[in-house]
Amino acid sequence: MAEVSGCESQFTQYETDGTPLKGRITPADTGAMQVNKDYHLKSSLNLGLDIDHIDDNLAYSRHLYDKNGLSDWSASKKCWAYRS
Repeated sequence: MAEVSGCESQFTQYETDGTPLKGRITPADTGAMQVNKDYHLKSSLNLGLDIDHIDDNLAYSRHLYDKNGLSDWSASKKCWAYRS
C-alpha cells in the first residue's frame, strides 16, 4: 500500500496550510491514500474514522484493502504496479 500512497499523494496527507490534500482530478479524493469522499465518507464515519486525518485515512484504506484488495485504487494502477 505504500506504493499506492506514493502514486496517489506522494505520501502527503495535508497541504502546506494544514488542510487535507484533495485530488487534482477528483477533488472528492482526500489524504495520503486519496480516499473518495463521495463513495466512502458515510462508511468511514460509520466505522468512527475521519479520513481527513492521517491515522484514520490509513486505517480506512486498510479496511478497503482487506475488503477489496487494491481495486479501489485501480485508476493509479499503472503507477503503483510499476513500483511494486
